[in-house]
Amino acid sequence: MQSLGHSPSVIAITKESMSRARSKHHEVAAIEIQASFDLNCPLTVHWDGKMLPVLTSKELVNHLAVLMSGEGTMKLSGLAKLSNGTRQAQATGTSLTALSYVF
Repeated sequence: MQSLGHSPSVIAITKESMSRARSKHHEVAAIEIQASFDLNCPLTVHWDGKMLPVLTSKELVNHLAVLMSGEGTMKLSGLAKLSNGTRQAQATGTSLTALSYVF
């Protein structure tokens, strides 16, 4: 810390402060990425589901990754947790995730 010009006695580094800083950085980065994505071109929506464990337990949950591509660019628009892996749940999760990214 001193080599960077900061006094260690003034800066609080805790698990919670690091988590808050990381969340704020992710929020700012997400806004910048979303603003830089050109929605004025034809877009293609891609999705894929996978069973993944929940971080707080050993339970497996259906997750759905939704990507949007167009004009030589591709962005992850979101990850949705699904109640089940049916086509109806995937269609609903895909449309809600894509629409929340666009609007």
